[in-house]
Amino acid sequence: MVASALMVDYANELERQGKTSHAKVRGIFKLHLIEGAPKLAATPAALVTAEQVADLLRGLSEAGKERTAGKVRSYCRSAFEMARTSKLSLQVPVHFMSYGVQHNPAAETVAIKLVPDKNPLMPVHLRQYWQAIEPLQGVRGAVLRLHLLTGGQRIEQLRQLIRSNVGEGAITLLDAKGRTGRGARLHTIPLLPAAREALNTLLALNPGEFPLSVDGGASPVSAKAIADWAKDAAAGLEWASIDKPVGQFQAKRIRSGVETALASLRVSQEIRGHLLSHGVTGVQAVSYDGHDYAPQKLEALETLHRFLTETSASVVHIAPRIVA
Repeated sequence: MVASALMVDYANELERQGKTSHAKVRGIFKLHLIEGAPKLAATPAALVTAEQVADLLRGLSEAGKERTAGKVRSYCRSAFEMARTSKLSLQVPVHFMSYGVQHNPAAETVAIKLVPDKNPLMPVHLRQYWQAIEPLQGVRGAVLRLHLLTGGQRIEQLRQLIRSNVGEGAITLLDAKGRTGRGARLHTIPLLPAAREALNTLLALNPGEFPLSVDGGASPVSAKAIADWAKDAAAGLEWASIDKPVGQFQAKRIRSGVETALASLRVSQEIRGHLLSHGVTGVQAVSYDGHDYAPQKLEALETLHRFLTETSASVVHIAPRIVA
């Protein structure tokens, strides 16, 4: 069976596991492997060499698509690893054995080192963004406020919130990021009163299953639409002048901007990790720590909300130290 079929099966398995990345995987393989490298795509998966994979990555890199090359390598590596371990792993569907893969050619290629592009919004700019979205009406305004007031959760996960995962004081998202072969992890976020108000607006406008929707809740709004709404809201802002210029606004910078703001407000890295659903791996966190951190998450969100709404947002409030 050929390499392109393996990649399709890999994307299908991601979808079966509930991974939202399956659509991106399909798109990137269709464009850069099936259409971009048809000879490699038609090669039996068991016969693909590291040199062939490296040639594919080199072509993308030389075309100025280093980040895409990194994604292709990562996806190829995971797909071949799934086929390679299919004989021994109970978590891999048995049909992957039919590829006869004995080694992982993508794993043999050298990793592509990239400069992180998070480029977070600075706290003062995050506050300006809040001022831009706070008065917006309808679905658009409610979605953008809910996104920011829940800590800048991953848009792909937030948009798929379902009505049954909405509680009185919290929402629960499904976080499958970085969990290949395992089910999605439940990620609960407390709701501030302002976030609850935004969510109530969405629930009223969308009586169907998906509150973040533009068709009554029949389907979730796309991540691209949310990103475009955020960009449109920020388009008319005159960004405050600080040492670091704001640069090009992108919705993904909101999430890292929230973490930057919370760090400046003395919220610990551990609590930021629990709120934003990252950095909570390891034996202790996974097997022994059963605390849900709901009070700490709520306190962090209250700190963020005060920063966004206070008149003097540049002041960091520090609790007075009690001296014995």
